[in-house]
Amino acid sequence: MSDEQWSAAQRLFDSWPEPFKNDSTTATARRLADALAGLSNGSAGLLDVVALTRQVLLEAEARGNAGALVVPVDERLPGRIHWEVGGCATLPVSGKKLRVWPVSWAPIGSDSTEAEREAARADLQEVHLGLESALCRQLHYIPADPFWTAALGEQYTHYRSWGQQQAARSVVLAPAKSTTIICLPTGHGKTETALAASLLGGRGLTLVVVPTVVLAIDMERRLRSMTNSDSWFAYTSPEDGREESRREIVDAIRFGRQRVVFTSPEAVAASLAQPLQQAAEAGLLRSLVLDEAHLIEQWGNNFRPEYQTIASQLRNWRRTAPTGTEPRVLAMSATLTGLQLETIAQLFGESDSTKIVWAAQIRTEPSLYVDRFHSAAERDAAVSRAVTMLPRPLALYVSKIDDARRWTAELRKSGFQRVSSVTGDSTPSGRREALEGWSGQTASGPRSTTYDVIVGTSAFGLGVDLPDVRSVVHACLPETVDRYYQEVGRGGRDGRPSLAYLATAGVIDDPIAQKLNSQAIIGSPKAWERWTTMFRGSPRDDPAHYDLDLDARPPRLPETGAKNRLWNLRTLNLMVRAGLARIHPAAPLVREEAETNEQWFRRLGDYYAWITTHVRVSLEPRTNDPNHFRERIEATRTVMINAQWNALSRLRRSMTGQSCIGEDLADYYTASFGEETLNTAAACRGCPHCRREGPAEFGLYRTPWDPAPDLAWQPPPHAEPLKTFRSAGTSLLGIYWNDAQERKHLVTGLIAKLCRAGMSIIGGPGLTSDEARRIQEAASPHPVIVDADGTLAVAGEVPLVWVADSSDLWDPAVEARLDGSVVTYLIHPVELRHPHRPSPFRNIHTASISVEVAGRAL
Repeated sequence: MSDEQWSAAQRLFDSWPEPFKNDSTTATARRLADALAGLSNGSAGLLDVVALTRQVLLEAEARGNAGALVVPVDERLPGRIHWEVGGCATLPVSGKKLRVWPVSWAPIGSDSTEAEREAARADLQEVHLGLESALCRQLHYIPADPFWTAALGEQYTHYRSWGQQQAARSVVLAPAKSTTIICLPTGHGKTETALAASLLGGRGLTLVVVPTVVLAIDMERRLRSMTNSDSWFAYTSPEDGREESRREIVDAIRFGRQRVVFTSPEAVAASLAQPLQQAAEAGLLRSLVLDEAHLIEQWGNNFRPEYQTIASQLRNWRRTAPTGTEPRVLAMSATLTGLQLETIAQLFGESDSTKIVWAAQIRTEPSLYVDRFHSAAERDAAVSRAVTMLPRPLALYVSKIDDARRWTAELRKSGFQRVSSVTGDSTPSGRREALEGWSGQTASGPRSTTYDVIVGTSAFGLGVDLPDVRSVVHACLPETVDRYYQEVGRGGRDGRPSLAYLATAGVIDDPIAQKLNSQAIIGSPKAWERWTTMFRGSPRDDPAHYDLDLDARPPRLPETGAKNRLWNLRTLNLMVRAGLARIHPAAPLVREEAETNEQWFRRLGDYYAWITTHVRVSLEPRTNDPNHFRERIEATRTVMINAQWNALSRLRRSMTGQSCIGEDLADYYTASFGEETLNTAAACRGCPHCRREGPAEFGLYRTPWDPAPDLAWQPPPHAEPLKTFRSAGTSLLGIYWNDAQERKHLVTGLIAKLCRAGMSIIGGPGLTSDEARRIQEAASPHPVIVDADGTLAVAGEVPLVWVADSSDLWDPAVEARLDGSVVTYLIHPVELRHPHRPSPFRNIHTASISVEVAGRAL
């Protein structure tokens, strides 16, 4: 790689000003080629070329190639002063050329010890090594279950980790009307876990709610690649210019043809409300997937309340769906706090049907650097230096939209042109252009890169799977641990080492973080005023429920329109959290006997428009007692505010180097659910505390343990199709074949029938991978899970189909079940010996039938 990148860069300069096109050029050399091409039209600046050239040199040097590059002296190319500003040394050579090589630099203060500086230099070398670094993310690939490969394609032959395996199995086994919360580390494949059950077969829609338009379109691109399909899957806003796709998706949902749709919570609550309700009533809304589920609590309390009001639509879908088709919920995130877990479970689950797959682990890819300055000028100078010197692609985070505009302008003024910004004010098309220009990828394939640096607020990049971001810089103090960790997590998603640098000016940045941290949680006086206004205006035709108008406005309050509705939603969300109210589905609309189709559809359209501005609630007995109301609101509000302040205080403490940031993050993301403590594995590739305290072990200061969660859901205990053949008092049923012909022609077909009847977990030494594949083909759309390592055979109340392959071979996993209570169907040759007696198994266990009899019974 070092010679290829270095050689490609040298050929680029040798051929200047003629373009040198090498299709094999990738990564940094590809960006350098795009930057050189952009010098002619102003889309690239001289320092863009310097930064990328320096990166090529450092990547080659990390691999043992310390050779300098020879570049032309040309007024259109960087001169000596540009190279030196950009961290390179130069030496003139004959023929109007310069020899250029990189000067060592690391984002570490001048008061650092030599050991700290050496640790930082070694750290940057790992970043530049990329895939060749020994510190790349180490995943434990596990052979995939048949349903996984059948759903996602032949390239999906393995799970990435134990956590992904257990999450995927739990999702396909989850019953209707269930809620599954999955906490799975970045890079372990949450998206595939959500999609596998949808793509396995059968009719039904999986609705995936995502936070950004860019993420919806990115997921559409990935799903198209996975399925070799050109169908539309991303339902985005009208401003995004995809009106044709919007119409096609709505029609496909109504007629049961749409398998997956990626969209925003706002679209679910408004333009998609009617077709989704119709799909639910037809039993075709299979699953609701909440991606980046921590946002339900983070954003739903404040500026995107639809994240929480989807819960009322879910209740309506479940109430009107035919029995057994009520939509399942899958809430996914890489990190969840206890408060976030509580919010998700409260809004989207019920105590007896909500379960968790917890495989949380602090990421090992980013190394963390922190500088605190006394003035904004000192901070800005340090950030400018870091943006100049750190490897690309790079994300620069700020807290305010005005700061994003200022930094974008300043970087362009200083000589960088391959810079763009993404904030909450960006248009959908502007976001898409920035992300596609940054990544070099579009929904339809690769394109030239036009940006190496994106300046963004917290609205930028959430969940976007740009794999090769190498650096994340903060020119601010994030207001919470969650925001900091999510933004640091933009780097190294491909598993390679990355670097995160944070520079703050305490006197400037601390007050901004405090203000942002104090998100708008309505106080009890205003909440009471808004509540009583909505309550007084609600109809009284149902004594147990109230249909509240979200546009109701207290006369003395100034907010109108969408802003007034937002505050009403905040009030109701806070009341739900306080236990003062419960949100319910809207009352169903009933067609009158004399109505024509035209009248019915007109009234139906009015109904769906009405439910977007109304919420149905029930109350606890003392809700309208003003003293009780204020007491409950203030208590709940205090818990929420304290959680926010604690998060900011913890972040500040970590930044001082008093403790390992990785350990603090692990402690912050350790949660409780019911009586269970859900631990998060600590990891640290370097932080101010650890670099100061001593050398890393195997390149990591904190090496995480590998999470090993249990299955959240298992096949239902009643899924036993041959129960009548089992003897009373035994859980074991023997099913034998008499000869090779029966083994060849009857066994796989019998197992497929058992899987279709609900016994989804199979295993045993007598089962080949080819047989498992054929069983899945015959059993689809029902999942087939292969217990390849025997863990499911000895854990939990899991009904099991086990295949033995020899008359004198016995498996300890089956032996452990002989006297147990867990249902086991042992399929075996007729002369299989009992492990402890000199007789065939079928002669001792009277619950025994032939494969022919079993097949006929099914």
